[in-house]
Amino acid sequence: MSDPNWVETASGNRIHRTSRISGKKHIIIGGQTTIESHCKLSASTENQCSLSIGKCCYFNTGVELNAVSKHPKGIKIGPYCFIDKNTKVEDGVTIGNRVRIGAGCRIGKGAILHDCCVVEDGVHLFNGFVVAPFSIVRNKGKNVDDDDDDDDDDNDDNDGDTFDVLEVEELDPSVKICNEEFVKHKLLLG
Repeated sequence: MSDPNWVETASGNRIHRTSRISGKKHIIIGGQTTIESHCKLSASTENQCSLSIGKCCYFNTGVELNAVSKHPKGIKIGPYCFIDKNTKVEDGVTIGNRVRIGAGCRIGKGAILHDCCVVEDGVHLFNGFVVAPFSIVRNKGKNVDDDDDDDDDDNDDNDGDTFDVLEVEELDPSVKICNEEFVKHKLLLG
């Protein structure tokens, strides 16, 4: 018996009923993809396919994919990707295969995340940022578990003109990008 909170498609996609998808004619979702609660997927009518998602992806609660500008590429997400809760992906972004993006991230317009990279929690990638394959991107010197109670950051709605200081580390290509959440949601990366 299926859960009434979920919509299941013929290709095995699972979409929570609280998620909102606009511009459905311009969105392609590969099979076996899960879209958790309160996600927002938006695509404009400017492009043939504004938003393309590969197979076996997982989008945690509150993820926003915003492909509504006139960017010619829209948003392209490869297969086997994991995007954690409350992350926002802007138009023109390309995300390769087997990419993990942490919670509370912002991926600016036109950014490119190549295959097998990790973007840790709370990272804001500025517009056009390129992440090399097998890389880890993290906020330099910031413990992402700390609460940010100080009011120094008055610009929570980042428009892409500023960005956090980042640290990029190259991964050994033989390392598998896998954690308990992937196993929990049956998104084994092979």
